[in-house]
Amino acid sequence: MVASTTTATTAAPTTANPTTTVAPITAPQTTATTIAAAPSTAAPTTTTTVEPTTTTTITTPTTMSKAAYPTTTTMVAFITTTTIAAPTTTTTTTTTTTTTTTTPTTINVPSTIRPTTTTNAVPATATTSGALTTVPTSTTTTAVPTTTTTTAAPTTNPTTEASASPTKATTKPQLVFRLTNCVFVSALANKNSTEYIQFANYIIIQLTGIFKKMYPDTTDKVKINGFWPSSPSRQDSSIIVDTEIIFKNQSSPSNSDIVRTFFTDVKENGFGYLTVDLGSIKSDYATVDLLAPLKVVVQFLITDGFEYGLTETTSSAYKKRYDQINGWIEPVLKKHYTKTSKDPSISFSNSDGWIQAKLEYEFDTTNIVPTENITNAILASTRPFIYVKYTLEVNDKPAKFDVFPYSLRIINYEFTPQLSNRSSAQFKDFSERVANATQMLFTNKNGFTEVYVPKLR
Repeated sequence: MVASTTTATTAAPTTANPTTTVAPITAPQTTATTIAAAPSTAAPTTTTTVEPTTTTTITTPTTMSKAAYPTTTTMVAFITTTTIAAPTTTTTTTTTTTTTTTTPTTINVPSTIRPTTTTNAVPATATTSGALTTVPTSTTTTAVPTTTTTTAAPTTNPTTEASASPTKATTKPQLVFRLTNCVFVSALANKNSTEYIQFANYIIIQLTGIFKKMYPDTTDKVKINGFWPSSPSRQDSSIIVDTEIIFKNQSSPSNSDIVRTFFTDVKENGFGYLTVDLGSIKSDYATVDLLAPLKVVVQFLITDGFEYGLTETTSSAYKKRYDQINGWIEPVLKKHYTKTSKDPSISFSNSDGWIQAKLEYEFDTTNIVPTENITNAILASTRPFIYVKYTLEVNDKPAKFDVFPYSLRIINYEFTPQLSNRSSAQFKDFSERVANATQMLFTNKNGFTEVYVPKLR
């Protein structure tokens, strides 16, 4: 009988003693036993991931007394946690060369010339000569105003306006916002000016930190399209910032999630020495007041036998499992997002005799939290059944586990055809007893989570 073991750990597990043996497993009982699967570690609280440097090897016995004995594939589970924390400082930018500058304090206002193009890239070399000046206004907070003032994009930059929508996702979504404590000057119309270069690189540093914190694996760089006066007819006009957030692949966030990411971070942490009008934030047609629902998709594999009634939403089996899963997951999600836009959609499919569950939630919210926070909250919650933790995915991002499969042969139990069927009572009973016996070998190991037996043969 072969038992597939998956290990996820925050530290390298020690090498298992090859002489350790598993206590003999007696004949199965008539009723299924309940697996003692509680993790030996507390809810994940660490903020860094340490990759394992050694591999635990469980050797298969080299001598067999009977050819008909079942072989098990066993899986031992250790957990690795990753929580993305807000960085306190930013030391890198996406420009080719960056020179650290002191925080600007004032901006002279010689004119209000409006730029005629918006496609210039940020120059490759930053300079520290010259000084930008900010002009404090009566605005001292970044709260969303009760009345929203919409600032139109320049007529020379219409490329993203024709077919944009709040649900659109591109690899280069636009992000536009207004700064209320700075005054537009003519130097900001010249991409080669000291003021433009210095100001652009400061904003690139801030935006890169925000989006790499939320999307660390896919955020590539930030591009400044240009700066515009919010009121061209006034000499004390505030500044409109037009940017692109560039991602590495096709799975970039939606425009609504771009707005949420910037809105949430600025509301909680500010934007350096600059003050952002939160109501002005937009990405194509997505604005703070016009956002598509936030989608959270959760998937995992349940180690219970699949019932074909689970494919029928009107069946009692489906309704019972729906209530069981939603009663577990929804309270976890509502700790972060309080208002659902509609009832969740839950579907079940047959995964080689076990239940594959997919849950889709939608929330009306301006906030967003890192996917890892949701994943860790689910892993730390009290579950109503056994599920394979390393199959947990939130928005297509899998939980971080180190997987260690190995095989062992049971020499005092005869294999039967029912043991090859994961949905059978015989498989459930015997696999649970194998998992319980194997778990004793790893209970005191750092990061150990669980043992799974996905196959008997």
